[in-house]
Amino acid sequence: MNRPVNFRAPDVRDQSTIQTEKVVDPPRCWVLDHGVNYLGLCPNAGCISHEKGATICQMGLGKFRPNEQLCYKEIACRACHSLFAPHCYVFYHCSAKINFCIVGESADQISLSEDRECKARQLGKRGKTLVYEMLVIEVERPGTFPDRDSLEILNIHKDSMFQSSISLLSTASTITSPLLSGAEMSPAQIHFIQDSIANRFTCGRSVRDTMEKLKRGVLRALDIPTIRVFQWKGKWHTEDNRRLWCFKEAGLSSVPVKRICVFQVDTRKFSTTNNGLSVFMR
Repeated sequence: MNRPVNFRAPDVRDQSTIQTEKVVDPPRCWVLDHGVNYLGLCPNAGCISHEKGATICQMGLGKFRPNEQLCYKEIACRACHSLFAPHCYVFYHCSAKINFCIVGESADQISLSEDRECKARQLGKRGKTLVYEMLVIEVERPGTFPDRDSLEILNIHKDSMFQSSISLLSTASTITSPLLSGAEMSPAQIHFIQDSIANRFTCGRSVRDTMEKLKRGVLRALDIPTIRVFQWKGKWHTEDNRRLWCFKEAGLSSVPVKRICVFQVDTRKFSTTNNGLSVFMR
């Protein structure tokens, strides 16, 4: 039986809205087309794209598998044709459905629709990748797919890795810098949805050892994959119960979170018998 091929790609759960502006006759490597656009760094040091700090490969509408496109050398800078690996996906005047499965987690889906003037939706962030078993991006005209994963940006700060650069252009537009980030919450505000957790993560790492390293400062919350939170019965919950346990037991006061909707959670995971106040380790 064939096992799935694992690959690295941008964290599609990390969403932000970015601003665009009108520009006359921009170089093709800075232009956003309607549909999905792959954003990254051109490896050619002499490429004109470096004047703005990034390049764009316009994919448009259709169904895409980024890992296969990389293998088939389909992702290239529009200025010098050098191949590059995208660090985020930008959706402009389109709607999209993203089916994905992160290694060690259940299959998930995000859908969005972005058709605002001078706005685009970005999934992923430079320097932040995850290991996937599957990632399929289906892009159609605005309104084809619902905007299910509502974007609620609670904290705004500068992304230092991006601050120096990016000023990209859509068909007469520019992405000024994507400086919006996700929210943070106190683990004390978040409830479990399961009554018990395994003593190891899917990757084999010890849950308790991870907690101890967080407690001693060897690991930071940013070193742990972002937990996804949602409203259920009037309170905040997460399906990432082992990570939440680590954060709570380590006594962390604030951790990054990504808001999702309750209907995106596997109903089989709802097994708490104490309203999510605690879990026991198996």
